[in-house]
Amino acid sequence: AHRANALDDLRQLIQEEAEEECFQVLLDRNWWVLGGQYVEKIPKRHWTDEETLDMMLKTADGNYDIIELKRSNATAFKEHRKKMVVSSEVNDAVNQAGHYISEIERQRDHFIARYNADLYKVRAKVLIGAIGDDDPKAKEKRLALRMYNSHLHRIEVITFDGLVRIADQVVHANLEESKHAATTEPPAVDVDENTVAF
Repeated sequence: AHRANALDDLRQLIQEEAEEECFQVLLDRNWWVLGGQYVEKIPKRHWTDEETLDMMLKTADGNYDIIELKRSNATAFKEHRKKMVVSSEVNDAVNQAGHYISEIERQRDHFIARYNADLYKVRAKVLIGAIGDDDPKAKEKRLALRMYNSHLHRIEVITFDGLVRIADQVVHANLEESKHAATTEPPAVDVDENTVAF
């Protein structure tokens, strides 16, 4: 129920075209929204002298992902030669994420010595813009984003509607697990008269 409510809040923020800070508050409390592969939110946000990260999450296999939040109402796509491509806002956000990665990797030995955290091959996810279901060019935009992401290295761009779909899958997986747990009865155990129960 808590996760379903958080998903509703996420949808509401997108509809309201809320400020980045509102999404920051929601995701800080509900970082599961970003996917089931994450097991921990890293509280430290100041890793370099220049930058303050929006969020960093640790994956189940011990890797780290930077989460960079941009505006949900950002213009993420434009038409170029009769085809949809990502906008300069997306390129700028990706460049910023790439800079974060470079700065963190440059100080890798320092982080290992001081924080016992090996940020080797840290990755980044950029959340920006949204594609409406009623957008007549939704299919072309999603294709343009897939193509763009296929050329990126250790950075992935996700629109906020894409984030909703990720969170929705997590919520439905939880609901299915709950239903299964509620309907599954423990197996019967044959106990003979000589068995002592503790």
